[in-house]
Amino acid sequence: MYLIHSGRVLLSVRQNETREVPLVVLNPGGFFGEMALVDDSPRSATASAVEDDTELIVMDRARFLFMVRQQPEFALSLMHTLCRRLRDMDKRLPPEGTSP
Repeated sequence: MYLIHSGRVLLSVRQNETREVPLVVLNPGGFFGEMALVDDSPRSATASAVEDDTELIVMDRARFLFMVRQQPEFALSLMHTLCRRLRDMDKRLPPEGTSP
């Protein structure tokens, strides 16, 4: 998991061989890469620094699990952010029964 200390990070997904679709730009205090620590699956998005002075703090799995177990506020904050991201993605999807 990466915490953004300074700068900004663009998260995007590859739609096909030539098209990269931007998802969100994260600012200092934001984080990404947490899903791989939770479900041990490959990454689902690509992260790119938007600014040259971008600095990240790495949180490994052991530290992440410690924080989740010992700091309930950390876990709740993480869940809140994940819920917000899911709701934002839901808004981007076309209504059921329509084509994108």
